[in-house]
Amino acid sequence: MFECDVILIIIFLRRMIIINILLGVITAIVLLLIAAWTTKRPNTDDQHR
Repeated sequence: MFECDVILIIIFLRRMIIINILLGVITAIVLLLIAAWTTKRPNTDDQHR
């Protein structure tokens, strides 16, 4: 019983770690995209003028 519980806990922790890594990567990409958008906006406005 205990061995099965330990294995389940390890699997659960691995899933949580993988989910956290994926969320971190996604948030980093989103932040980079927002940064690119904010930096590109004034440049495009200057070009239109």
